[in-house]
Amino acid sequence: MVRTGTYKRTTNRGKFSREDMLIAVDDIINKKISLRKAAANHQLNYKTLSRYVQLKSKAETEIPKTVGYQKTRLVFTEEIEVQLVEYLVTASKIFYGLTMKELQV
Repeated sequence: MVRTGTYKRTTNRGKFSREDMLIAVDDIINKKISLRKAAANHQLNYKTLSRYVQLKSKAETEIPKTVGYQKTRLVFTEEIEVQLVEYLVTASKIFYGLTMKELQV
């Protein structure tokens, strides 16, 4: 029987660090190794790696701070969300807690 609310991830798909991605992209751009070899060495998907190589080489832009799966349709940025949570916690501690309806307005 499966308990709700206790999801356990079964694969590591989409979980890789930004540092691994940067090292692999630099290896490819500096012509040290091929795309597929770099993907195999750093345990990355070669298609994902090629997308980041194109992003870095075409526009000379920096790789985004977050790599992999991201939250979609966010209302607040992470920094603003942290500030909002801190405010709500301190407001509730001084007995000025807000209801969900008041927060949504």
